[in-house]
Amino acid sequence: MAEGHDPYAQIKKESSARKGNRGGHVGGDAKDRGVMVSGHDAENAENGDASRSTGNENGAGADSDRKRGGNHRVAIIAMAVAAILIVLLVVLMPSITSSIQTTEAQATMSSATSISGSSAEEGQITVALMIDGSEAGQGVIYDGAVIVPDDASVYDVMVASGVPLTVKSSMGMGTYISGIDGLMEKDQAQTSGWLYSVNGNKAGSSCDAIKVADGDQVEWTWRLDAISAS
Repeated sequence: MAEGHDPYAQIKKESSARKGNRGGHVGGDAKDRGVMVSGHDAENAENGDASRSTGNENGAGADSDRKRGGNHRVAIIAMAVAAILIVLLVVLMPSITSSIQTTEAQATMSSATSISGSSAEEGQITVALMIDGSEAGQGVIYDGAVIVPDDASVYDVMVASGVPLTVKSSMGMGTYISGIDGLMEKDQAQTSGWLYSVNGNKAGSSCDAIKVADGDQVEWTWRLDAISAS
Protein backbone atom coordinates (compact mmCIF):
# COMPACT_ATOMS: atom_id res chain seq x y z
CA MET A 1 0.00 0.00 0.00
CA ALA A 2 1.41 3.36 -1.03
CA GLU A 3 1.99 5.91 1.72
CA GLY A 4 -0.75 8.45 2.14
CA HIS A 5 -3.32 6.50 0.19
CA ASP A 6 -6.69 5.99 2.08
CA PRO A 7 -8.17 2.68 1.05
CA TYR A 8 -11.67 3.88 2.22
CA ALA A 9 -11.63 7.07 0.22
CA GLN A 10 -13.57 5.60 -2.70
CA ILE A 11 -16.15 4.10 -0.40
CA LYS A 12 -16.63 7.42 1.41
CA LYS A 13 -17.10 9.22 -1.91
CA GLU A 14 -19.75 6.77 -3.04
CA SER A 15 -21.51 7.02 0.33
CA SER A 16 -21.46 10.82 0.13
CA ALA A 17 -22.81 10.68 -3.41
CA ARG A 18 -25.68 8.45 -2.33
CA LYS A 19 -26.49 10.80 0.56
CA GLY A 20 -26.45 13.72 -1.84
CA ASN A 21 -28.81 11.92 -4.16
CA ARG A 22 -31.14 11.11 -1.27
CA GLY A 23 -31.01 14.73 -0.18
CA GLY A 24 -31.84 15.85 -3.66
CA HIS A 25 -34.75 13.43 -3.81
CA VAL A 26 -35.98 14.57 -0.41
CA GLY A 27 -35.70 18.20 -1.40
CA GLY A 28 -37.48 17.52 -4.66
CA ASP A 29 -40.21 15.66 -2.87
CA ALA A 30 -40.58 18.49 -0.41
CA LYS A 31 -40.83 20.97 -3.26
CA ASP A 32 -43.40 18.77 -5.01
CA ARG A 33 -45.39 18.47 -1.82
CA GLY A 34 -45.19 22.23 -1.39
CA VAL A 35 -46.55 22.72 -4.90
CA MET A 36 -49.30 20.20 -4.24
CA VAL A 37 -50.22 21.87 -0.95
CA SER A 38 -50.34 25.26 -2.64
CA GLY A 39 -52.52 23.82 -5.37
CA HIS A 40 -54.88 22.29 -2.81
CA ASP A 41 -55.07 25.58 -0.93
CA ALA A 42 -55.96 27.47 -4.09
CA GLU A 43 -58.58 24.87 -4.99
CA ASN A 44 -60.04 25.02 -1.49
CA ALA A 45 -60.15 28.83 -1.67
CA GLU A 46 -62.01 28.65 -4.98
CA ASN A 47 -64.43 26.11 -3.54
CA GLY A 48 -65.00 28.36 -0.53
CA ASP A 49 -65.74 31.33 -2.78
CA ALA A 50 -68.15 29.22 -4.82
CA SER A 51 -69.87 27.97 -1.65
CA ARG A 52 -70.25 31.51 -0.35
CA SER A 53 -71.62 32.64 -3.68
CA THR A 54 -74.11 29.77 -3.69
CA GLY A 55 -75.06 30.57 -0.10
CA ASN A 56 -75.69 34.19 -1.01
CA GLU A 57 -77.86 33.13 -3.93
CA ASN A 58 -79.77 30.70 -1.72
CA GLY A 59 -80.24 33.43 0.89
CA ALA A 60 -81.58 35.83 -1.72
CA GLY A 61 -83.93 33.12 -3.00
CA ALA A 62 -85.16 32.42 0.52
CA ASP A 63 -85.84 36.14 1.08
CA SER A 64 -87.79 36.28 -2.15
CA ASP A 65 -89.81 33.19 -1.16
CA ARG A 66 -90.58 34.73 2.23
CA LYS A 67 -91.77 37.94 0.59
CA ARG A 68 -94.00 36.01 -1.82
CA GLY A 69 -95.33 33.94 1.09
CA GLY A 70 -96.08 37.11 3.07
CA ASN A 71 -97.93 38.69 0.14
CA HIS A 72 -99.94 35.48 -0.33
CA ARG A 73 -100.98 35.44 3.32
CA VAL A 74 -102.04 39.10 3.13
CA ALA A 75 -104.17 38.34 0.08
CA ILE A 76 -105.84 35.38 1.83
CA ILE A 77 -106.59 37.48 4.93
CA ALA A 78 -108.07 40.27 2.77
CA MET A 79 -110.35 37.80 0.97
CA ALA A 80 -111.45 36.27 4.28
CA VAL A 81 -112.31 39.71 5.71
CA ALA A 82 -114.27 40.58 2.56
CA ALA A 83 -116.23 37.30 2.80
CA ILE A 84 -117.05 37.96 6.47
CA LEU A 85 -118.29 41.47 5.65
CA ILE A 86 -120.54 40.11 2.89
CA VAL A 87 -122.01 37.49 5.24
CA LEU A 88 -122.63 40.12 7.94
CA LEU A 89 -124.31 42.41 5.40
CA VAL A 90 -126.63 39.60 4.26
CA VAL A 91 -127.47 38.61 7.85
CA LEU A 92 -127.99 42.15 9.15
CA MET A 93 -129.91 43.54 6.15
CA PRO A 94 -133.37 42.42 7.44
CA SER A 95 -132.65 44.01 10.82
CA ILE A 96 -131.52 47.24 9.16
CA THR A 97 -134.68 47.32 7.02
CA SER A 98 -136.87 46.64 10.06
CA SER A 99 -135.10 49.41 11.98
CA ILE A 100 -135.76 51.87 9.15
CA GLN A 101 -139.41 50.88 9.06
CA THR A 102 -139.68 51.29 12.84
CA THR A 103 -138.13 54.75 12.59
CA GLU A 104 -140.61 55.71 9.89
CA ALA A 105 -143.47 54.40 12.02
CA GLN A 106 -142.28 56.42 15.01
CA ALA A 107 -142.06 59.52 12.83
CA THR A 108 -145.63 58.95 11.71
CA MET A 109 -146.74 58.50 15.31
CA SER A 110 -145.38 61.93 16.18
CA SER A 111 -147.95 63.47 13.85
CA ALA A 112 -150.70 60.90 14.45
CA THR A 113 -151.38 60.54 18.17
CA SER A 114 -153.78 58.03 19.71
CA ILE A 115 -155.85 59.96 22.25
CA SER A 116 -159.07 58.20 23.34
CA GLY A 117 -161.87 60.55 24.41
CA SER A 118 -160.21 63.77 23.15
CA SER A 119 -161.46 65.86 20.26
CA ALA A 120 -159.63 66.29 16.98
CA GLU A 121 -158.13 69.66 16.17
CA GLU A 122 -158.18 71.41 12.83
CA GLY A 123 -156.56 69.25 10.16
CA GLN A 124 -157.18 66.08 12.16
CA ILE A 125 -159.85 63.38 12.11
CA THR A 126 -161.03 60.71 14.53
CA VAL A 127 -161.17 57.08 13.41
CA ALA A 128 -162.53 54.11 15.38
CA LEU A 129 -160.16 51.17 15.45
CA MET A 130 -160.66 47.56 16.57
CA ILE A 131 -158.02 44.84 16.42
CA ASP A 132 -159.46 41.39 17.13
CA GLY A 133 -157.28 38.32 17.71
CA SER A 134 -160.05 36.19 19.25
CA GLU A 135 -159.82 33.43 16.66
CA ALA A 136 -156.20 32.89 17.70
CA GLY A 137 -157.11 32.95 21.39
CA GLN A 138 -155.77 36.45 22.11
CA GLY A 139 -159.06 38.31 22.35
CA VAL A 140 -159.47 41.98 21.47
CA ILE A 141 -156.07 43.64 21.20
CA TYR A 142 -157.28 47.23 20.70
CA ASP A 143 -160.65 48.97 20.73
CA GLY A 144 -160.71 52.74 20.75
CA ALA A 145 -160.60 56.03 18.89
CA VAL A 146 -157.48 57.19 17.10
CA ILE A 147 -156.76 60.78 16.06
CA VAL A 148 -154.79 61.11 12.84
CA PRO A 149 -154.13 63.78 10.19
CA ASP A 150 -156.99 64.28 7.74
CA ASP A 151 -154.98 62.71 4.91
CA ALA A 152 -154.12 59.54 6.88
CA SER A 153 -154.30 56.00 5.57
CA VAL A 154 -155.35 52.79 7.32
CA TYR A 155 -151.66 52.13 7.94
CA ASP A 156 -151.29 55.55 9.62
CA VAL A 157 -154.20 54.65 11.91
CA MET A 158 -152.47 51.40 12.90
CA VAL A 159 -149.20 53.19 13.62
CA ALA A 160 -150.97 55.86 15.65
CA SER A 161 -152.60 53.19 17.82
CA GLY A 162 -149.21 52.35 19.30
CA VAL A 163 -149.78 48.61 18.93
CA PRO A 164 -146.54 46.76 17.89
CA LEU A 165 -146.60 45.93 14.19
CA THR A 166 -144.58 43.66 11.93
CA VAL A 167 -144.46 45.30 8.51
CA LYS A 168 -143.31 44.19 5.08
CA SER A 169 -142.87 46.57 2.18
CA SER A 170 -142.19 45.81 -1.45
CA MET A 171 -142.10 47.68 -4.74
CA GLY A 172 -145.50 47.57 -6.44
CA MET A 173 -147.19 45.81 -3.49
CA GLY A 174 -147.17 48.61 -0.94
CA THR A 175 -147.10 48.08 2.82
CA TYR A 176 -148.24 44.75 4.25
CA ILE A 177 -148.85 44.11 7.97
CA SER A 178 -147.94 40.48 8.67
CA GLY A 179 -148.04 40.66 12.48
CA ILE A 180 -149.93 42.67 15.13
CA ASP A 181 -148.91 42.62 18.79
CA GLY A 182 -146.79 39.50 18.16
CA LEU A 183 -149.62 37.53 16.50
CA MET A 184 -148.22 36.62 13.09
CA GLU A 185 -149.62 35.28 9.88
CA LYS A 186 -149.22 31.51 9.47
CA ASP A 187 -148.84 31.13 13.25
CA GLN A 188 -151.43 28.34 13.41
CA ALA A 189 -151.90 27.43 9.76
CA GLN A 190 -150.39 28.20 6.40
CA THR A 191 -153.55 30.11 5.46
CA SER A 192 -153.87 32.10 8.71
CA GLY A 193 -153.31 35.86 8.82
CA TRP A 194 -154.74 39.35 9.22
CA LEU A 195 -157.60 40.93 7.25
CA TYR A 196 -158.90 44.47 7.55
CA SER A 197 -162.06 46.33 6.58
CA VAL A 198 -163.20 49.96 6.53
CA ASN A 199 -166.83 50.56 7.53
CA GLY A 200 -167.49 46.85 7.05
CA ASN A 201 -166.08 46.76 3.53
CA LYS A 202 -163.22 44.36 2.94
CA ALA A 203 -160.22 46.11 1.44
CA GLY A 204 -158.63 44.92 -1.75
CA SER A 205 -155.48 47.06 -1.55
CA SER A 206 -152.53 47.49 0.76
CA CYS A 207 -153.29 49.34 3.99
CA ASP A 208 -151.13 52.33 3.06
CA ALA A 209 -153.17 52.87 -0.13
CA ILE A 210 -156.59 53.25 1.55
CA LYS A 211 -157.38 56.70 2.95
CA VAL A 212 -159.72 57.19 5.92
CA ALA A 213 -162.22 59.92 6.74
CA ASP A 214 -163.49 61.35 9.98
CA GLY A 215 -165.73 58.87 11.77
CA ASP A 216 -164.59 55.82 9.79
CA GLN A 217 -164.47 52.44 11.50
CA VAL A 218 -161.37 50.31 10.79
CA GLU A 219 -161.35 46.70 11.93
CA TRP A 220 -158.48 44.21 11.79
CA THR A 221 -159.30 40.53 12.35
CA TRP A 222 -156.98 37.54 12.59
CA ARG A 223 -158.46 34.58 10.74
CA LEU A 224 -157.38 30.95 10.75
CA ASP A 225 -158.29 30.75 7.04
CA ALA A 226 -157.63 34.26 5.84
CA ILE A 227 -157.53 33.20 2.20
CA SER A 228 -161.09 31.91 2.14
CA ALA A 229 -162.33 34.83 4.25
CA SER A 230 -160.76 37.50 2.07
